[in-house]
Amino acid sequence: MNPEIFTDKTSEIISKAQTLALDYSHVAIQPIHILIALFQDEDSFLKSVLTKSNVDIKTAERKAQSILVKLPSQDPPPTSISISGSTAQVLRKADDLRKLQHDSHLSVDHLLLALLEQSEILDIFDINNKKPLEKAILDARGNK
Repeated sequence: MNPEIFTDKTSEIISKAQTLALDYSHVAIQPIHILIALFQDEDSFLKSVLTKSNVDIKTAERKAQSILVKLPSQDPPPTSISISGSTAQVLRKADDLRKLQHDSHLSVDHLLLALLEQSEILDIFDINNKKPLEKAILDARGNK
């Protein structure tokens, strides 16, 4: 995938996810790294959407952090990391959504919608039906 199609914010989130993976000595960027990077973002599109969807943000953050620390790590830490298959799948889905919405750049809302395809992410948000969360994302997106 061409990173030039990422918005500045999406590039920043992916970079934060990579840093998280390196900090925890993980060998690949997983979707959980992206989710935590979204939680840590100062603009926090994610927290805004979760609030509108009545998701307990603190509980979701704790669950995500718990999953992160349980991922296998490597000692010595890797000098470079790759993208996991599931992360590649998330990025492909986000790009498909970008194309479907006729957008020129892949933005955070595309990334978040694609993350919702991962059952592990839905478990973190403690929801069975992702439709309200998808609606909140699309409402926040507006008429872009």
